[in-house]
Amino acid sequence: MYLLLFFFLQFSLAQDYSKVDAIVAKYPKKFSSINDLAQKIKDDFTSEEDRVRAAYYWVSNNISYDFKYLDSGKTPYKSIPDDHQYSSKLAKQKRKYANKCFSSKKAICEGYSLILNYIYKYLQIESIVIVGGTKQYTRKIGRVRSSSNHAWNAVRINNEWKLIDATWSTGNSRKVPNKFDFSDEYFFTPPENFILTHYPDKKEWQFLKKTISKETFYYNPIFHGTYFNSGLKINQFHKGLIKIKDKKSIKLNFTEIDSTRYYSYKFNNQKFSNDLTFKREKNSYFVDIPLPSKRPRELIIYDEIHGIIEFKLIP
Repeated sequence: MYLLLFFFLQFSLAQDYSKVDAIVAKYPKKFSSINDLAQKIKDDFTSEEDRVRAAYYWVSNNISYDFKYLDSGKTPYKSIPDDHQYSSKLAKQKRKYANKCFSSKKAICEGYSLILNYIYKYLQIESIVIVGGTKQYTRKIGRVRSSSNHAWNAVRINNEWKLIDATWSTGNSRKVPNKFDFSDEYFFTPPENFILTHYPDKKEWQFLKKTISKETFYYNPIFHGTYFNSGLKINQFHKGLIKIKDKKSIKLNFTEIDSTRYYSYKFNNQKFSNDLTFKREKNSYFVDIPLPSKRPRELIIYDEIHGIIEFKLIP
Protein backbone atom coordinates (compact mmCIF):
# COMPACT_ATOMS: atom_id res chain seq x y z
CA MET A 1 0.00 0.00 0.00
CA TYR A 2 2.81 2.40 0.92
CA LEU A 3 4.53 1.57 -2.34
CA LEU A 4 1.38 2.36 -4.32
CA LEU A 5 0.94 5.60 -2.41
CA PHE A 6 4.55 6.51 -3.16
CA PHE A 7 4.09 6.01 -6.89
CA PHE A 8 0.80 7.91 -6.81
CA LEU A 9 2.48 10.86 -5.10
CA GLN A 10 5.40 10.74 -7.51
CA PHE A 11 2.98 10.74 -10.46
CA SER A 12 0.99 13.62 -9.02
CA LEU A 13 4.09 15.69 -8.39
CA ALA A 14 5.38 14.96 -11.87
CA GLN A 15 2.24 16.47 -13.34
CA ASP A 16 2.47 19.73 -11.36
CA TYR A 17 4.49 22.18 -13.42
CA SER A 18 3.65 25.31 -11.40
CA LYS A 19 7.19 25.59 -10.02
CA VAL A 20 8.73 25.26 -13.47
CA ASP A 21 6.27 27.79 -14.92
CA ALA A 22 6.93 30.27 -12.10
CA ILE A 23 10.67 30.19 -12.75
CA VAL A 24 10.32 30.54 -16.52
CA ALA A 25 7.78 33.36 -16.10
CA LYS A 26 10.66 35.46 -14.71
CA TYR A 27 12.86 34.82 -17.74
CA PRO A 28 13.62 37.73 -20.09
CA LYS A 29 11.02 38.27 -22.78
CA LYS A 30 13.76 38.14 -25.38
CA PHE A 31 16.96 36.10 -25.74
CA SER A 32 19.74 36.74 -28.23
CA SER A 33 19.43 33.25 -29.72
CA ILE A 34 17.60 29.94 -29.45
CA ASN A 35 20.72 28.38 -27.96
CA ASP A 36 20.91 31.06 -25.26
CA LEU A 37 17.39 30.21 -24.14
CA ALA A 38 18.23 26.50 -24.26
CA GLN A 39 21.35 27.04 -22.14
CA LYS A 40 19.36 29.04 -19.58
CA ILE A 41 16.89 26.15 -19.32
CA LYS A 42 19.75 23.67 -19.03
CA ASP A 43 21.26 25.67 -16.16
CA ASP A 44 17.97 25.98 -14.24
CA PHE A 45 16.50 22.49 -14.61
CA THR A 46 17.92 18.99 -14.37
CA SER A 47 15.15 16.61 -15.44
CA GLU A 48 14.23 16.18 -19.11
CA GLU A 49 10.55 16.61 -18.32
CA ASP A 50 11.12 19.96 -16.58
CA ARG A 51 13.34 21.14 -19.42
CA VAL A 52 10.72 20.20 -22.01
CA ARG A 53 8.07 22.05 -20.00
CA ALA A 54 10.27 25.12 -19.53
CA ALA A 55 10.91 25.51 -23.27
CA TYR A 56 7.25 24.94 -24.11
CA TYR A 57 6.08 27.44 -21.48
CA TRP A 58 8.45 30.19 -22.61
CA VAL A 59 7.67 29.77 -26.31
CA SER A 60 3.89 29.59 -25.70
CA ASN A 61 3.99 32.81 -23.69
CA ASN A 62 6.42 34.87 -25.74
CA ILE A 63 6.05 34.01 -29.43
CA SER A 64 2.94 35.58 -31.00
CA TYR A 65 1.04 33.92 -33.81
CA ASP A 66 1.76 35.71 -37.09
CA PHE A 67 -1.70 36.05 -38.62
CA LYS A 68 -0.42 38.56 -41.19
CA TYR A 69 2.16 36.10 -42.49
CA LEU A 70 -0.44 33.33 -42.56
CA ASP A 71 -2.80 35.44 -44.65
CA SER A 72 -0.02 36.35 -47.08
CA GLY A 73 0.20 32.75 -48.28
CA LYS A 74 3.98 33.00 -48.43
CA THR A 75 6.35 30.12 -47.81
CA PRO A 76 9.48 30.60 -45.71
CA TYR A 77 11.58 28.40 -48.01
CA LYS A 78 13.17 28.97 -51.39
CA SER A 79 13.00 26.36 -54.13
CA ILE A 80 15.76 23.77 -53.79
CA PRO A 81 17.02 21.50 -56.62
CA ASP A 82 16.35 17.84 -55.91
CA ASP A 83 19.96 16.69 -55.65
CA HIS A 84 22.24 15.05 -53.09
CA GLN A 85 22.47 18.34 -51.15
CA TYR A 86 18.70 18.79 -50.86
CA SER A 87 18.45 17.66 -47.22
CA SER A 88 21.31 19.83 -45.98
CA LYS A 89 20.06 22.89 -47.86
CA LEU A 90 16.54 22.44 -46.51
CA ALA A 91 17.92 22.02 -42.97
CA LYS A 92 19.78 25.34 -43.32
CA GLN A 93 16.63 27.09 -44.51
CA LYS A 94 14.62 25.69 -41.60
CA ARG A 95 17.22 26.83 -39.09
CA LYS A 96 17.27 30.29 -40.68
CA TYR A 97 13.47 30.49 -40.54
CA ALA A 98 13.38 29.37 -36.89
CA ASN A 99 15.99 32.00 -35.97
CA LYS A 100 13.94 34.66 -37.75
CA CYS A 101 10.79 33.67 -35.86
CA PHE A 102 12.67 33.63 -32.57
CA SER A 103 14.18 37.07 -33.21
CA SER A 104 10.92 38.70 -34.35
CA LYS A 105 8.90 36.80 -31.72
CA LYS A 106 6.32 35.98 -34.37
CA ALA A 107 5.62 32.63 -35.99
CA ILE A 108 3.07 30.33 -37.53
CA CYS A 109 2.82 26.69 -36.47
CA GLU A 110 5.99 25.52 -38.20
CA GLY A 111 7.99 28.30 -36.57
CA TYR A 112 6.82 27.31 -33.08
CA SER A 113 7.58 23.66 -33.77
CA LEU A 114 11.04 24.32 -35.19
CA ILE A 115 12.06 26.59 -32.30
CA LEU A 116 11.07 23.92 -29.79
CA ASN A 117 12.75 21.23 -31.83
CA TYR A 118 16.08 23.10 -31.85
CA ILE A 119 15.86 23.79 -28.13
CA TYR A 120 15.24 20.12 -27.38
CA LYS A 121 18.05 19.00 -29.65
CA TYR A 122 20.41 21.40 -27.86
CA LEU A 123 19.28 19.80 -24.60
CA GLN A 124 19.89 16.37 -26.16
CA ILE A 125 16.23 15.41 -25.87
CA GLU A 126 14.89 13.34 -28.74
CA SER A 127 12.37 15.48 -30.60
CA ILE A 128 10.52 15.58 -33.92
CA VAL A 129 8.33 18.03 -35.80
CA ILE A 130 5.08 16.38 -36.89
CA VAL A 131 3.13 17.68 -39.88
CA GLY A 132 -0.53 16.94 -40.40
CA GLY A 133 -4.07 18.22 -40.53
CA THR A 134 -6.46 19.83 -38.07
CA LYS A 135 -10.02 21.06 -38.20
CA GLN A 136 -11.35 23.84 -35.96
CA TYR A 137 -14.61 24.90 -37.56
CA THR A 138 -17.86 22.99 -38.07
CA ARG A 139 -17.92 23.84 -41.77
CA LYS A 140 -14.78 21.69 -42.11
CA ILE A 141 -16.51 18.55 -40.83
CA GLY A 142 -16.80 16.00 -43.61
CA ARG A 143 -14.20 17.69 -45.80
CA VAL A 144 -11.20 15.37 -46.02
CA ARG A 145 -8.04 17.41 -46.56
CA SER A 146 -5.47 16.20 -49.06
CA SER A 147 -2.78 18.59 -47.79
CA SER A 148 -1.36 19.43 -44.36
CA ASN A 149 -2.21 22.65 -42.52
CA HIS A 150 -0.46 22.36 -39.16
CA ALA A 151 2.72 21.30 -37.35
CA TRP A 152 3.42 20.26 -33.76
CA ASN A 153 6.01 18.40 -31.69
CA ALA A 154 6.67 15.09 -30.02
CA VAL A 155 9.46 14.42 -27.53
CA ARG A 156 10.70 11.11 -26.22
CA ILE A 157 11.05 10.87 -22.44
CA ASN A 158 11.71 7.60 -20.60
CA ASN A 159 11.23 5.79 -23.90
CA GLU A 160 7.71 7.21 -24.33
CA TRP A 161 6.64 9.74 -26.94
CA LYS A 162 4.83 12.82 -25.60
CA LEU A 163 2.78 15.20 -27.76
CA ILE A 164 2.99 19.01 -27.63
CA ASP A 165 1.35 21.88 -29.52
CA ALA A 166 2.77 25.26 -28.49
CA THR A 167 0.87 27.09 -31.23
CA TRP A 168 -2.52 26.20 -29.78
CA SER A 169 -1.33 26.97 -26.26
CA THR A 170 -0.69 30.70 -26.72
CA GLY A 171 -4.34 31.74 -26.73
CA ASN A 172 -3.54 34.38 -29.38
CA SER A 173 -6.47 35.51 -31.53
CA ARG A 174 -6.92 37.71 -34.57
CA LYS A 175 -8.64 40.42 -32.53
CA VAL A 176 -5.80 40.62 -29.99
CA PRO A 177 -2.85 38.84 -31.67
CA ASN A 178 -0.30 39.93 -29.07
CA LYS A 179 -2.33 38.95 -26.01
CA PHE A 180 -1.46 35.60 -24.46
CA ASP A 181 -4.15 33.49 -22.84
CA PHE A 182 -1.98 30.47 -22.07
CA SER A 183 -3.52 27.04 -21.67
CA ASP A 184 -1.61 23.77 -21.43
CA GLU A 185 -4.31 21.45 -22.73
CA TYR A 186 -1.94 20.53 -25.55
CA PHE A 187 1.07 19.65 -23.41
CA PHE A 188 1.72 15.93 -23.02
CA THR A 189 -1.83 15.33 -24.19
CA PRO A 190 -2.67 11.60 -24.21
CA PRO A 191 -2.61 10.27 -27.80
CA GLU A 192 -6.27 9.16 -27.58
CA ASN A 193 -7.21 12.80 -26.92
CA PHE A 194 -4.71 14.40 -29.28
CA ILE A 195 -6.05 12.43 -32.23
CA LEU A 196 -9.40 14.15 -31.74
CA THR A 197 -7.87 17.45 -32.88
CA HIS A 198 -4.66 16.55 -34.77
CA TYR A 199 -4.18 14.07 -37.61
CA PRO A 200 -0.51 13.40 -38.54
CA ASP A 201 0.51 12.67 -42.13
CA LYS A 202 2.27 9.53 -40.92
CA LYS A 203 -0.01 7.14 -39.05
CA GLU A 204 2.76 5.95 -36.74
CA TRP A 205 2.84 9.43 -35.19
CA GLN A 206 -0.67 8.88 -33.82
CA PHE A 207 1.04 6.80 -31.13
CA LEU A 208 -2.05 4.61 -30.87
CA LYS A 209 -2.24 0.83 -30.78
CA LYS A 210 -5.19 1.06 -33.13
CA THR A 211 -4.86 3.97 -35.53
CA ILE A 212 -7.81 5.78 -37.09
CA SER A 213 -8.32 6.68 -40.74
CA LYS A 214 -8.17 10.19 -42.15
CA GLU A 215 -11.84 9.90 -43.13
CA THR A 216 -12.82 9.06 -39.55
CA PHE A 217 -10.92 12.08 -38.27
CA TYR A 218 -12.53 14.56 -40.64
CA TYR A 219 -16.02 13.18 -40.09
CA ASN A 220 -15.70 13.33 -36.30
CA PRO A 221 -17.20 16.26 -34.36
CA ILE A 222 -15.10 19.32 -33.57
CA PHE A 223 -13.42 18.83 -30.19
CA HIS A 224 -11.98 21.80 -28.32
CA GLY A 225 -9.13 21.46 -25.85
CA THR A 226 -11.55 22.19 -23.02
CA TYR A 227 -13.25 18.88 -23.81
CA PHE A 228 -10.30 16.92 -22.39
CA ASN A 229 -10.95 18.12 -18.83
CA SER A 230 -14.71 18.53 -19.05
CA GLY A 231 -15.61 15.21 -17.41
CA LEU A 232 -17.78 14.50 -20.44
CA LYS A 233 -16.99 11.69 -22.87
CA ILE A 234 -19.10 11.14 -25.93
CA ASN A 235 -19.59 7.69 -27.47
CA GLN A 236 -17.00 7.17 -30.17
CA PHE A 237 -19.56 6.11 -32.78
CA HIS A 238 -20.98 9.64 -33.01
CA LYS A 239 -20.19 11.43 -36.25
CA GLY A 240 -19.78 15.17 -36.61
CA LEU A 241 -22.39 15.29 -39.37
CA ILE A 242 -25.98 14.89 -38.14
CA LYS A 243 -28.89 14.65 -40.56
CA ILE A 244 -31.91 16.47 -39.14
CA LYS A 245 -34.45 16.09 -41.95
CA ASP A 246 -37.84 15.01 -40.57
CA LYS A 247 -36.39 14.85 -37.05
CA LYS A 248 -37.86 16.52 -33.99
CA SER A 249 -34.82 16.03 -31.79
CA ILE A 250 -31.16 14.97 -31.70
CA LYS A 251 -30.07 12.12 -29.47
CA LEU A 252 -26.50 12.06 -28.19
CA ASN A 253 -24.91 9.28 -26.14
CA PHE A 254 -22.13 9.69 -23.58
CA THR A 255 -20.07 7.10 -21.75
CA GLU A 256 -19.06 9.50 -18.96
CA ILE A 257 -20.47 12.62 -17.31
CA ASP A 258 -19.54 14.64 -14.24
CA SER A 259 -22.70 15.23 -12.22
CA THR A 260 -21.05 18.10 -10.33
CA ARG A 261 -20.66 20.20 -13.49
CA TYR A 262 -23.12 22.20 -15.54
CA TYR A 263 -23.49 21.22 -19.18
CA SER A 264 -25.62 22.98 -21.78
CA TYR A 265 -26.22 23.22 -25.51
CA LYS A 266 -26.94 25.91 -28.06
CA PHE A 267 -27.82 25.92 -31.74
CA ASN A 268 -26.18 28.54 -33.97
CA ASN A 269 -29.50 30.37 -34.44
CA GLN A 270 -30.16 30.71 -30.70
CA LYS A 271 -28.98 33.52 -28.41
CA PHE A 272 -28.92 31.55 -25.18
CA SER A 273 -27.84 28.09 -24.15
CA ASN A 274 -30.14 25.48 -22.64
CA ASP A 275 -29.57 22.92 -19.89
CA LEU A 276 -28.58 19.41 -20.90
CA THR A 277 -30.65 16.80 -19.08
CA PHE A 278 -28.97 13.40 -18.97
CA LYS A 279 -30.81 10.10 -18.69
CA ARG A 280 -29.25 6.78 -17.83
CA GLU A 281 -29.30 4.02 -20.43
CA LYS A 282 -27.60 0.79 -19.37
CA ASN A 283 -23.91 1.67 -18.99
CA SER A 284 -24.14 5.07 -20.65
CA TYR A 285 -26.06 8.34 -20.66
CA PHE A 286 -28.06 10.10 -23.32
CA VAL A 287 -29.65 13.47 -23.98
CA ASP A 288 -32.56 14.19 -26.29
CA ILE A 289 -32.21 17.74 -27.64
CA PRO A 290 -35.35 19.21 -29.25
CA LEU A 291 -34.80 20.89 -32.60
CA PRO A 292 -36.10 24.46 -33.04
CA SER A 293 -38.66 25.16 -35.75
CA LYS A 294 -36.11 27.18 -37.72
CA ARG A 295 -33.59 24.58 -38.78
CA PRO A 296 -30.08 25.29 -37.43
CA ARG A 297 -26.70 24.48 -39.03
CA GLU A 298 -24.63 23.88 -35.90
CA LEU A 299 -24.98 22.40 -32.43
CA ILE A 300 -22.52 23.27 -29.66
CA ILE A 301 -22.17 21.46 -26.34
CA TYR A 302 -20.87 23.53 -23.41
CA ASP A 303 -19.11 22.73 -20.16
CA GLU A 304 -20.00 25.70 -17.95
CA ILE A 305 -19.15 28.61 -20.33
CA HIS A 306 -16.73 26.74 -22.59
CA GLY A 307 -17.72 25.19 -25.90
CA ILE A 308 -16.33 21.65 -25.94
CA ILE A 309 -17.97 19.76 -28.85
CA GLU A 310 -19.50 20.99 -32.10
CA PHE A 311 -21.66 19.20 -34.66
CA LYS A 312 -22.56 20.13 -38.22
CA LEU A 313 -26.27 19.74 -38.97
CA ILE A 314 -27.43 18.95 -42.50
CA PRO A 315 -30.91 18.49 -44.04
